[in-house]
Amino acid sequence: MLKRILHIVLTTLLWVGIVAYFVASSTYARHSLGAEVIDSLHIEIVDADEIQSVTESQVRQWIERDNLRYKQVPYHELNTAEWEYRLRKHVLVKDAAVYVTSDGVVNVSIKQHRPIARVMTSTGYNFLLTGDGHILPPQSGCAMHLPVITGDISFMMPSSYYGDYEQIKKRLIEEYTDKVHYIDSLISQHNSTLASLKDERTDVQSETPSYFSSKESKARFAEDKQRRINNINKKIASEEGEIDVLVERKGLLAENQKKSAKKYLYLYKLLNFVEFVEGDDFWHSQIVQINVTTPKGYTTPQIEIVPRVGKHIVCLGDIDKGEEQLDKLLLFYREALAWEGWDGYNYIDLRYNDQIVCTK
Repeated sequence: MLKRILHIVLTTLLWVGIVAYFVASSTYARHSLGAEVIDSLHIEIVDADEIQSVTESQVRQWIERDNLRYKQVPYHELNTAEWEYRLRKHVLVKDAAVYVTSDGVVNVSIKQHRPIARVMTSTGYNFLLTGDGHILPPQSGCAMHLPVITGDISFMMPSSYYGDYEQIKKRLIEEYTDKVHYIDSLISQHNSTLASLKDERTDVQSETPSYFSSKESKARFAEDKQRRINNINKKIASEEGEIDVLVERKGLLAENQKKSAKKYLYLYKLLNFVEFVEGDDFWHSQIVQINVTTPKGYTTPQIEIVPRVGKHIVCLGDIDKGEEQLDKLLLFYREALAWEGWDGYNYIDLRYNDQIVCTK
């Protein structure tokens, strides 16, 4: 029994000693670390072998421009969360991680956005498009083999915009909502004025001359009454006209919102089509350009592709059928061009049911 008690006491003392050691070590390390200062910066671009959009020198310039100090700064004063927030705000950065090591080094790890297509339209757009819907500025020193999207297509954002595509949608919705609320408030004000004018007209219409008035007085009263009613009617007509104009403006806003929604969706349709192409080994190597055009007689954009092999252009038609049309084109390649040669046609049109129209 005594041995058991002694064993329990010794075990308890041992664990108390271990806990005390770790607490003391932690406290010492914390005080020691707080007394040290940072003396250097290490930057790593984690995907630099695949993407060359961001360089180490760029990151250093960003840090300097954002006034993110680190030299001779005590460990405990460096706000790594602030650093990460500032670095992530740069349009080329997908993610950033910042941490400090005990040897006095601030470590910055940068992950870049990965473009999957280059957009260069006749409407003034020139940007790189990522798979997660980010719009990036073109990089002159960045060598990436990407399919190019061309044509007369317009998008819902300004041609100078770079950043998260979803933010443009959010901003447009907020602007549309604010404008609609403002128009509704004006319509409400005009309706209130209109109701008051109609009440005033009713009061005037109910007025009658004195029973003892002379014939001439009654005539003047009727003339004055009609003049007042006419003036009120003009004001009513003016208010109704203002309301009609505001309702029309509201309708135009709704139409523009629908057009913006279509443009918003169309970019994602292009994105999905490019992702399908990039995910297929054959089409990834074969398609170098995607052209968007709206020929005369068509209300929706039509997709053309320019292949790497062959001198022909292929019209796929509506982008919603893009993947289906590529299956149709692959069958044509295997069963027709394999025998007739890749340079036998100038234009291959797949828009017709159960047939392929080729022109030389």
